Amino acid sequence: MNITPEQLLTDTRLCETLFPRHKVCLSINHNNHRVYHESIERYIDDLESGSSSPWKDSNARERAIDTDELWEMTWFPDTSAGSYSICAPTLTELLTYAKEIELTDS
Repeated sequence: MNITPEQLLTDTRLCETLFPRHKVCLSINHNNHRVYHESIERYIDDLESGSSSPWKDSNARERAIDTDELWEMTWFPDTSAGSYSICAPTLTELLTYAKEIELTDS
């Protein structure tokens, strides 16, 4: 499927299909470790210092390290007080995992 930036910004149904519900904010980062000139392993270790794992499973984490590809998403579904932060080795896996969380929490 080829999606233009204009379609993504203007098609509400497409946004609802791709992204989890978010009344406040949603952000996606790709390979942020490279901005900080850190190894992916060190960057991931820092990410994981929080209370819950951002990964769907350990296999996803290992594939991110093996490929040096890291996608991150943070979103606030209802208020600025509660958020989700997840990671995946590919954009497709990131979007799929986010929608799974959304369905579980609905």
